[in-house]
Amino acid sequence: EVTMQKYYSALRRFRCTSDPDFLTITIKLNERSPSSAKLKYIASAYQAQGNYTEAENYYNQAISMETDNRKKAEIKMKLAYLYTYKVKNTAKGISYAKEAADLRPDWGDPWILIGNVYAGKANSCGGFDGRACIWVGMDMWAKAKRVDPASSNKAQESINRVYSSMPDKKTCFG
Repeated sequence: EVTMQKYYSALRRFRCTSDPDFLTITIKLNERSPSSAKLKYIASAYQAQGNYTEAENYYNQAISMETDNRKKAEIKMKLAYLYTYKVKNTAKGISYAKEAADLRPDWGDPWILIGNVYAGKANSCGGFDGRACIWVGMDMWAKAKRVDPASSNKAQESINRVYSSMPDKKTCFG
């Protein structure tokens, strides 16, 4: 076990986490001595392989072991990104992002992701309704700016990017 631990540490230190041995060793070490950190490594390895079901399973195990709400929120956001961009289940992605925001109310990233999802629906909805989706996105980005000054620039970039797509007064009230 000491040799396995040293090999694990070396692979981590040299950022060889995509090495197939890393996943095998991490799973074995986690069976002997479970930790949230190891579970996150296992989850991200499965995610990199495209095995999103196993990734979600291990991320959820990591959440259940984690005692720090900030770290739990970070894991929830990993799930939010996974579902939004890999699995293409935006409803579940938004749900995980909201859970992250509940765990860490002063963090803007969940609101930025939610804003991106809503604003991203503008083209698929089409017409006035589609352009109105941008309003919801802008509300979420504004919320990100309010709750987390560190997210302000990122949120403002999103607002600036879509501002020209907003319906004008004539379209709304004409």
